[in-house]
Amino acid sequence: MARRIEEQTKGALCFSLAALYPMLYRMEQRRWIRGSWETSSNGRRRRCYRLTPTGKKKLLPLRDEWSELFAALRRLAKVSNA
Repeated sequence: MARRIEEQTKGALCFSLAALYPMLYRMEQRRWIRGSWETSSNGRRRRCYRLTPTGKKKLLPLRDEWSELFAALRRLAKVSNA
């Protein structure tokens, strides 16, 4: 999971497993995500997480806030390059 986050963000976000799993645990305790054990095609067990309806309600306003922040940063970068 940590590797996938790093790949998807082109290295902008990097999490150690020591930091990632406590975050997932807290989100699961708050019922924002649901974890389940699944068996991969090579027979290894892995923990998979899915966003719950409660998690979606929590995520939407946060996503909007982040979008506004990044839009403001893009505007600022354009002013700085002028």
